[in-house]
Amino acid sequence: MYGLGIRLGYYIQFYAAAITNSIPIEGVEKLKQDKERDIRFLRIGNLSFLVALALATMASAGVGTLRPVDVYISLLFSTGHYLYLVPLFAWRAYTKFDEYKDPTRWVRVWTGTMYSILNYIVAIGTSAFQLWFWVTQAPYTSTPDCTAYGFAFCRVSLDNKAFRIVNLVLHSCLIFVASFYLCGESSILIKYVKRAHAGSAAQTPDPGQVQFAIPSSA
Repeated sequence: MYGLGIRLGYYIQFYAAAITNSIPIEGVEKLKQDKERDIRFLRIGNLSFLVALALATMASAGVGTLRPVDVYISLLFSTGHYLYLVPLFAWRAYTKFDEYKDPTRWVRVWTGTMYSILNYIVAIGTSAFQLWFWVTQAPYTSTPDCTAYGFAFCRVSLDNKAFRIVNLVLHSCLIFVASFYLCGESSILIKYVKRAHAGSAAQTPDPGQVQFAIPSSA
């Protein structure tokens, strides 16, 4: 399942997104606008790639064509990056949402409301699937002849009870955090639609440019 082509697909996609988002743009304003547009397309493409991987994994797990350890590895590759939202939200809550203490306040490119809404919907959906996996599949990952291991900054058996509880707690928290952020982004979009419907869209920021101070996962 994890041949050279699949691994290269993962790595090239991830590194391309990271490198493109980190290249500073200097020069005329048009070049900056073009790069922001290109990064937006890259993020949408990256999100589409990850959604396709997650959906394929869920479908294969549903019909039983994947072993539980394969499901774990695929989900970790495709959606594991969403877990950073949990400690980020904890830090924001600790600082009482002080924007000047937010490490993600000054991003290079605003992702926009629509992208953020789609991103958090994906996070909620995949985290709900993760809860199902850790409750119904993870306990049966190991056999007498083969033990399946996961990553927790060390090698841990996937059917380890403490490891399963930690993952259940993390993904439950992620559903809460992503839902909280989704409500914030949705309120921005609803406000824009109402103002546009009232004929005052000219004074309202384009929701494609608005950000609820929430970082991208790309």
